[in-house]
Amino acid sequence: MCDSSNYERKQEEYMYMKKLELLHIPTPKLIHFIKLEELNKCVQVFEWVQGVNGEESLSKLSVEEQYNAGRKAGEILKRIHSIERESASNKWEIFRWNKYERYIEALADYEVNFLDMKPVLTFVENHKDLLKNRPITFLHDDFHPANSMIHNNEFIVIDFGGYDFGDPIHDFYNVAIFTTRISKPFAVGQVYGYCGGEPSIHFWKLYSLYAAMTFPADIVWTNRSTPHLVDDMKERLNRIIEDHNHFSSYIPKWYQSQHADIINNK
Repeated sequence: MCDSSNYERKQEEYMYMKKLELLHIPTPKLIHFIKLEELNKCVQVFEWVQGVNGEESLSKLSVEEQYNAGRKAGEILKRIHSIERESASNKWEIFRWNKYERYIEALADYEVNFLDMKPVLTFVENHKDLLKNRPITFLHDDFHPANSMIHNNEFIVIDFGGYDFGDPIHDFYNVAIFTTRISKPFAVGQVYGYCGGEPSIHFWKLYSLYAAMTFPADIVWTNRSTPHLVDDMKERLNRIIEDHNHFSSYIPKWYQSQHADIINNK
């Protein structure tokens, strides 16, 4: 349920949910979408789906089962990204860079003494040209285990409410922020399943760029909106900078360390 002021966006969401249904994306089916004029509300009615939240259930699975769940998730995400949207070739570059610069400006209001931001900001500046001429697709925009369910080892995607449009690799920023904390084998599987095998160095360059670009936004947003979670934010950003050896490495340590043990034994 939401305010009717969101009607147009929710109507568009309904349209895209129907497209996802045609692609056989495992997600709760959106059965009805109605506007209650007298209450100034919109209501979405979803089909009931059995399962346990992915964040909770992954810890109870074996390493191989976590990897397999991640691989299915990556394959599903690839299908989600098959929904393309026409746009000017420079639209994504302008949108994403402007958003980054807004957070850089806002970052000046906060003291950052828990990590060295210089290598992060330098990495972004040196790699911003990667934003040019990127494809524009439908994005889940909050794709991680907490927005999934697992039932009988099958992966189900939930919560498309934050959907957006942009570079498909941008949907991997939550791997750096959240997924690797929950399950590194799942994260390895997601990358491997999405890429259909070993990812290219170009994939890792984009992945690293989007991971680095989240730093100003995460610091500002957490301090503004959830100050009680500042310690969690500090932990995850320090983890990311460690994973990328202060952004001197494109391929994160979590992938390198898990890769041989999981993938090479397949």
